[in-house]
Amino acid sequence: MGMPAKRRKQGAGGRRDRPTFAAQHNRPAMQQ
Repeated sequence: MGMPAKRRKQGAGGRRDRPTFAAQHNRPAMQQ
């Protein structure tokens, strides 16, 4: 419920709607 929903929003909606918000949140979260 949380993983698929977040992946779909950040993958298609987050990246297209806000490339800065998704990139900043995806980079530190994945590296950490």
